[in-house]
Amino acid sequence: MIDKNELRKAKYEYDEMREALPEELNNALDKCFDLLQPFVCYIEPARDELKVVLQKLRRKQFPELSITGNPFLLQCIDDIINLVSDMLATGVQCELSKIENGVNIEVDDDQFQRFVELYAQPHNPKIKTLEDYKDFTGFSYVDKVEFVNEVNEDSIAICNEFNSSKSEFTEVVQPILFKYFGERLNELDAAGWERYAIEVGFAFVSYSEDFYSLIYYLENGLIVGNPGMNFFEFKVQTNT
Repeated sequence: MIDKNELRKAKYEYDEMREALPEELNNALDKCFDLLQPFVCYIEPARDELKVVLQKLRRKQFPELSITGNPFLLQCIDDIINLVSDMLATGVQCELSKIENGVNIEVDDDQFQRFVELYAQPHNPKIKTLEDYKDFTGFSYVDKVEFVNEVNEDSIAICNEFNSSKSEFTEVVQPILFKYFGERLNELDAAGWERYAIEVGFAFVSYSEDFYSLIYYLENGLIVGNPGMNFFEFKVQTNT
């Protein structure tokens, strides 16, 4: 893949001879440069840096995967990191391009608001009350209160863990995203920031769910040998 300097040189040489070329060829080359420019200048370098910080974060958040002597496990880890890095770099670039090209969304649309709640906002625990268990018979009032408290404590702990992990994820990826997309991000309105946050939040959910799945497969002795497929093909086969 060419780098930014090579792209600039090629674009300069093309511009120098553009008037001598047929219009159809110019149109085709213009489209090629339009496609290459964001990939070379934003997506690829951002993706490469994201892989490095996400590998480091993975070792912190999922230390149980830091074992040796299992090549397929290492491949699976790389597959997940590569996908998430691509999701972030490509997703932010695509969303910014949509915004810049006037592809708007309805901020009061129910689906968009669900995405905001799922991916752009911290998760809130679903707090239960005694009313939710009014049909439970054979339990004393004290037993019900104790049960409700335990359920709520578990729900709060799960949400806190999720939000903490997501904050760590955001803290390591955001400097890189701002490095390559910061000037454009700073031009976003409130709805634009929500669209950006959805991209980051969705990538985190993918990252988190895939690594928890990998831990499950490892603990159940499924990550052995080399099945000749990537993690996602293996995941589909294992879950069917």
